[in-house]
Amino acid sequence: MVICDFLLTEEAKEALLGYFFYEIWEDMGEEHRGG
Repeated sequence: MVICDFLLTEEAKEALLGYFFYEIWEDMGEEHRGG
């Protein structure tokens, strides 16, 4: 499948990891701000 091939690309991995860590970073930031 095209989707599987896309998910296996290095660019896709970096994009997904970047988004994943960005979400965690935002959550941590909210906690530090006492939000």
